[in-house]
Amino acid sequence: MRVRQEAVPGTLPVGERATLRVTVTNAGLADAQDVTVTDTLDPALTLDVAGLPDGCARAAGRAVTCGGPGTTLLPGQDVTYDLPVTVDPSLQDGAEVSARAEATASPAEADGTETAEAADAALLTAPVRAFADVELVMAAPPVVNAGDVIGYLLTVTNHGPARAAGVTVRSRDRGAGATVTDRPAAECPGSGRTVACDLGDLAPGEVRTLTLAIAPASSVPFENCATVRTAGRDRDLADNRSCASTTQVEPSPAPAEFPPPPGGQDRPPADRGEPPAEAPYDEPAQPANESFAPAAEDADAKDSGGEGDGVAEEPRTAGEVAAYGLPVTGVSLWMLALGVPLLLAVGLLVRFLSRRERAGRAR
Repeated sequence: MRVRQEAVPGTLPVGERATLRVTVTNAGLADAQDVTVTDTLDPALTLDVAGLPDGCARAAGRAVTCGGPGTTLLPGQDVTYDLPVTVDPSLQDGAEVSARAEATASPAEADGTETAEAADAALLTAPVRAFADVELVMAAPPVVNAGDVIGYLLTVTNHGPARAAGVTVRSRDRGAGATVTDRPAAECPGSGRTVACDLGDLAPGEVRTLTLAIAPASSVPFENCATVRTAGRDRDLADNRSCASTTQVEPSPAPAEFPPPPGGQDRPPADRGEPPAEAPYDEPAQPANESFAPAAEDADAKDSGGEGDGVAEEPRTAGEVAAYGLPVTGVSLWMLALGVPLLLAVGLLVRFLSRRERAGRAR
């Protein structure tokens, strides 16, 4: 019996599925009966039971058996079993795993009797290759007011399949005179325009976030970039760099505020479609039970025995004019105020002329 074992691929990928291929050959001259293969796996290898080929099953501990009673190999005949396994994702790049395969059989003599059991064993030692896929995404607001600080969110993700060892993030702004105003002190110590962060190891599927704040020196569009690196093997380097650009604009002026009117109350807007209302005018009340009578003649005319022809009446006040029935309905106050002095002036003139006429008659 001859047994041979190999890893497919030759370097096992950490965190991914691989195959241990075991081949048993009957190198003797007689038939090999009840051929049994037992493969004991390294603790870093996990057997995929559902993917085992026909004739194979899990055995005690970390062993798997294939073949068994009824399995016969003719001289020169061989049989191959592919055992699916998954490599532990926590293994570091360059580590080694092992597996020991042993084949046994019972050769039969020509008369049908079985002879002593034949056996062979093969020890496989295979290196592992750890590949990770570390991705960095940087996000920032597309627009801020001029003079504002720009905030950045950096998201680091290990897409696996292996653990990412020694992950570091580095950011260096592109604007001269810009200032880093905030950074995570634990992961990104130090000062200056360059930010260097040490995240250590990231397990497959692990996500880490970082926040930065940068104050640009000018109001031109500002771009900031960052990169992520791992000390191990990175399967995809295209997603290791990310940039974010922000445009700065002048803030809009605040609307003007007008002081409130005196007294703290808002005045209602004037209605320009209607004329202003006139001030009310109260007409003097007529004395009760008093009839209108003509004005008495001038006392001087009575004394002189004249009949009063051509003698002007005494001027009346505005109230008297209204009381004697002067139609004032619809007349505004300013017209009434102008008419009163005019009436007084005419009355004085008539009185003056009347006295001159009486004086002439007396002579």
